Amino acid sequence: MEGWAVLEELLLKVSDRIPIVCAAGNGGDDNVLYPASLAKADNGILSVGARTALKRPASYTPVSDRIS
Repeated sequence: MEGWAVLEELLLKVSDRIPIVCAAGNGGDDNVLYPASLAKADNGILSVGARTALKRPASYTPVSDRIS
């Protein structure tokens, strides 16, 4: 198995037992970075982004339905 495939398999297996919180990224575009991009409703991987004091997404954080 390629290194990234091994990491992905491990993250998915661990997320079945405990939540894994991953930063979505701060690139200012709508691309959620790896491994946060693995977040789905059926696994325990949570993708989080930055918020302003008004609880809105920060200008530098991705906006996606995958972000909690």
